[in-house]
Amino acid sequence: MKKTITALWLAGTFACATARTAYTDIITENAFQESFKKAYSKYPSLPSGILEAVAFTQTRFQNLEKSSEPSCIGYPQAHGVMGLIEDGKNYFRNNLSYVAKLSGYTETELLSNAATGIMAYAAAFSKLQSDYKLNAQSDLKNYKPLLIALSELPLSTDPENDFAINAHLYQIYYFLSVPEFQTAYHFKNHRVNLSDIFGAENLKVLSASKVYITETNIEGDNGAAYKVTNAAASVASADYGPAIWNPTTCNFSSRAGTAITAIAIHDVEGTYAGCISWFKNCTANASAHYVIRSSDGQITQMVLEADKAWHIGSENPYTLGIEHEGYSNNAAWYTNAMYNASALLVKDMCTSHSINSLRTFYGPGCSGSSAQCGIGACTKVKGHQMYPNQTHTDPGPNWNWDKYYRLINSTYTGINYTSATGTFYDSGGSAGNYTNDERKIYRFTRPGATSIKLSFTQFSLESGYDYMFIHNGGKTMSPVVGKYSGTTSPGVLTISNDTVLIDFRSDCATVMAGWAANYTITVPPAIGGSGNATYYTGTARMRAGANGEILSTEAEVFPNPFTNNFTLNLFIPENTSLTLSLRDALGREVMQERMDAEAGWLSKEVGFTQELKSGIYWLQIKTGENSMYKKVIKE
Repeated sequence: MKKTITALWLAGTFACATARTAYTDIITENAFQESFKKAYSKYPSLPSGILEAVAFTQTRFQNLEKSSEPSCIGYPQAHGVMGLIEDGKNYFRNNLSYVAKLSGYTETELLSNAATGIMAYAAAFSKLQSDYKLNAQSDLKNYKPLLIALSELPLSTDPENDFAINAHLYQIYYFLSVPEFQTAYHFKNHRVNLSDIFGAENLKVLSASKVYITETNIEGDNGAAYKVTNAAASVASADYGPAIWNPTTCNFSSRAGTAITAIAIHDVEGTYAGCISWFKNCTANASAHYVIRSSDGQITQMVLEADKAWHIGSENPYTLGIEHEGYSNNAAWYTNAMYNASALLVKDMCTSHSINSLRTFYGPGCSGSSAQCGIGACTKVKGHQMYPNQTHTDPGPNWNWDKYYRLINSTYTGINYTSATGTFYDSGGSAGNYTNDERKIYRFTRPGATSIKLSFTQFSLESGYDYMFIHNGGKTMSPVVGKYSGTTSPGVLTISNDTVLIDFRSDCATVMAGWAANYTITVPPAIGGSGNATYYTGTARMRAGANGEILSTEAEVFPNPFTNNFTLNLFIPENTSLTLSLRDALGREVMQERMDAEAGWLSKEVGFTQELKSGIYWLQIKTGENSMYKKVIKE
């Protein structure tokens, strides 16, 4: 869909997303920490963290072996923890042989052992340091030519490859600049100035969050104008506003009037920058409409949606293709930022081309090809491996299809049940059938409820194609109690929560009688009642005996997730000193408060003098020698 764009939202990248990026989602385990430590010990001139920056950018610290899944787009296979290319297919540089030459190790040695590959890269880096007259104290911006020399990307002055190289460098330098990475991977704060390295104008493209575009100029949201230099002059996508438009000039053709009716999900089996560059290679004979970066969800469009990209063989004429940075056997590449950006893109594609987004696959990830994934013929948003006549298995078993479905179909109308008791039917009522292509949300809730009971008296869905999901909580992302299809009834369920959500989905064919159920929402007696009951004060609760004695206490945080502040509700059995400590996912303390508390119910608003990043935190509540922990989430 072509659009006249006056305000362009570019996918937020690392630098512009520091206030909202959940680094716990991006940070992945470094199983080769000792190997990196030995390399720095042998070559102390290397800047702290530089080896980890390259390895994180190229492989997410995974040792890529020759036996790994080949790319479905013909992208050259990378090797080792440093992601070196052995056969660049006459386009990429064979940097594995270059590293071997500089380091004195053989190519066989580099390929046979991950630790050797890391040490060889360090040796090659050290050799180039000497050639460029650099050392550990040199300004990091002076390392750009060295990092380019060790990259597999083509040495070309054309704008496309200039952009690809800068995208590669941006990932490395940003990694070095982020305190969360410095802490997680144990390297020093280099105080990297990204604007000084890339220039203020080009940094706006590399880390774009919001850009305003007119027919005559491009302006960032800070009012600075973009100026074309030797770096790629990336402009707005004509099809999808948030994407960078950086097209291939050769790897596409006409659809010859064939309508667009489906969307194919791929993974690169390589990096974002490398994929962009590969699609520029006219001998690659491969392309996709879009490429998405793992770390932050930045999107580059390379083929117009109206044209036929070359991504899925015989199924190219009617499909749109999205390549996702990473490797199918490593779930660390599939970040929340990538899922969110990809889902928004798919929603726009579905709207533009009248594709029913409810026909997105939501079963388990599968390892095989199309014949082994077992999906219905009417599924329109699915993986490369799920199309006919395919041999590739991307995006593989680690792609979370149900999460992806819920992100794509995030807008819906829910039906609320708030009475204490009642009956619950499918859309066909007590006597009719439900319909095709349904996505119905039913929510059971009542203020102060402690449990919700569902008693199914009838249950009949199309087996293996239509499903009911029952969630313990009020959101589609709440924990799933059960997933039901066919005539396997949920039976009688009692869920201890104040809200239960039911998500029903039907496919494009064959309807059934559906279900009938009775429900009961239990609310405890009001404060002051007698007997062995649960008493409530706000969102805090205690268990009381028949004579009013306290049996147990519980601390609660509300709201959770929270936006700015939250309220802590806690029953304290005796006068005591109270210490509150909040730590982030890396264990760093971001808040501490001490106070004297009187016995009884405490309701305290907890605020912060510094702005917290989005993510998971742990609240330690300490009274005397006793401690309890509550997980809290900052939105």
